[in-house]
Amino acid sequence: MGQIPEVDKKPKYNSNAPYEWVDSQWEKFMTEQSKLKAEILKLTMENAEMSDRLIELGESSDFTFEDVCAKLKEENDFLQKDTLSSFNRVVELSKREKELKTIVHDTPNNMELGKKIRSIINDDEDY
Repeated sequence: MGQIPEVDKKPKYNSNAPYEWVDSQWEKFMTEQSKLKAEILKLTMENAEMSDRLIELGESSDFTFEDVCAKLKEENDFLQKDTLSSFNRVVELSKREKELKTIVHDTPNNMELGKKIRSIINDDEDY
């Protein structure tokens, strides 16, 4: 008959020598269970978030991975175009600002300056 293996650390609930090994195994099992339950909870939350995201994208319960990828690609393309449009607008406004500074510096007459600035502002309303 074999011997009971040595226990790495004493169990916290039982100090009875014949049951130390069983208790230590039980504690290892319970520790592992709590870690696994936490992992299951984390994955369940991620799954719920992904399901919510799919609902936001307007997908029904009948979807494929390719459909989701295509929808996300469309959204990404739209965001890239929107970002590029915003960047172009900033560049255009920066050019206008430089133009205004030049006009202000080069125009000593306030009446002339007002006319030029009003014409630029009226052009800007088209955006």
